[in-house]
Amino acid sequence: WEVHMRDIARHYDQRYSENPNLFGDPLPIVVQALSYPDLYPARGKVLDAGAGCGRHAVFFAENGFGVEAVDVSEVGLEVIRKRAAERNLPIQVRLADLVTEGVKDWYQAVITTFVYYCLPAEQGFKLLREIQAHTCTNGLNIVAAWLDCGDLWELPGASDCCFFSEGELRSLWYGDWQILQYEEGWRRLVEKKPDGMSAWNMYAYLIARKPPGV
Repeated sequence: WEVHMRDIARHYDQRYSENPNLFGDPLPIVVQALSYPDLYPARGKVLDAGAGCGRHAVFFAENGFGVEAVDVSEVGLEVIRKRAAERNLPIQVRLADLVTEGVKDWYQAVITTFVYYCLPAEQGFKLLREIQAHTCTNGLNIVAAWLDCGDLWELPGASDCCFFSEGELRSLWYGDWQILQYEEGWRRLVEKKPDGMSAWNMYAYLIARKPPGV
């Protein structure tokens, strides 16, 4: 497991060194989460799990939230530190593997965007359950995840990783939460195919509210 996480960290350290804006602007599903301001009493604390270079952490901090940005890439976290310092934003960065260390605090919202597929299925599902458990009542989970259909899913070893089936996030993992937004579709990957052609995979976007008693 430690070797796997070191490999992921090295991969993204290299990619973020080459391009700190590798993944571009905040995803629409993350931006749309701010349309539910009544769900954020006193603009509570937000966890960006797998924060990368901070496109979503910065976005939430600029909108008045205290954000904890966690990632295994030191290069990505350094980009976040610089952006937070330049704009005087309330972002706390932490180099950590949340699967091993666990989610310790409570959060009004947790963002996970295309993180789970980097993990073996068992560890990915474990992290999802911990995130749900550490989301405050009436808090949000904002999820972007890859589904088991497309070029990414067809890569060697992908079947051992944490992908979801169509409808699975909404009906199984968040079946007892209030679903505020859900969509599935096809998304182009940052990486291209070996022949230079664009690669595509199915995705799911979800915003769900944790009801009392869950």
